[in-house]
Amino acid sequence: MADTIEATGLIKAPVEKVFSYVTNLSNLPRWVGAINAVEGVSAAGGVGATAAVTAHIVNKDVRTSLKVTEHQKNQKFSYEFSDEPYGGGFQFSFQPVFGDHTKVTMSMVVGEKNVFKSQAEAMLRNLNASLESLKENIEAS
Repeated sequence: MADTIEATGLIKAPVEKVFSYVTNLSNLPRWVGAINAVEGVSAAGGVGATAAVTAHIVNKDVRTSLKVTEHQKNQKFSYEFSDEPYGGGFQFSFQPVFGDHTKVTMSMVVGEKNVFKSQAEAMLRNLNASLESLKENIEAS
């Protein structure tokens, strides 16, 4: 059974700008602290797009792949990691608020065999840190 950990943030930018930044998989290393590199992005981020990801997880560098599973323009975006023991993925929802702000909800779906299953508090801290980095990067651009 999968579990979900969720964090929400408010970014002072239109939903179109936030969605575009998040769905550009090449941007992941700029705002997701554990991700060092993204290579081989296919299909420009739409459903079915894949990429190879190098991340620093549990004190070691690992290489895994991700696949985009949902892409609803300016509303929802999801991707899954295919390799154990890091199975699971991320889901994002986007909601325009106050005219020029975007509410972003980022959820980490943790698969049954995921090595992080017992580290919920650390994962929540990482989600919040990623959202803060996302906010800083977008608002600075």
